Amino acid sequence: EDQKPWFMMPNRASVNDKIVFGHWSQLGTGQYDNLFSLDSGAVWGEQLTAVRIDQTPYQWTVVEADADGLPHTGNKTAAEKQRWL
Repeated sequence: EDQKPWFMMPNRASVNDKIVFGHWSQLGTGQYDNLFSLDSGAVWGEQLTAVRIDQTPYQWTVVEADADGLPHTGNKTAAEKQRWL
């Protein structure tokens, strides 16, 4: 019903910290105040994203993932792909 992402919770202890996180593919990449979401789908053969936060403006870098050999792409069988789900 009234579910919110962890970073939108009021009075969270880390509200003033810079936090870089991933593993949230539906959210994708982006900046939310002092939070940086990096999941751009590299494991699916999409892109790998990094952000440099030790200087401003922040520097975002995106590179294409090499789909060969990734668990969710290429010529893997359904059983091989299932191993990673």
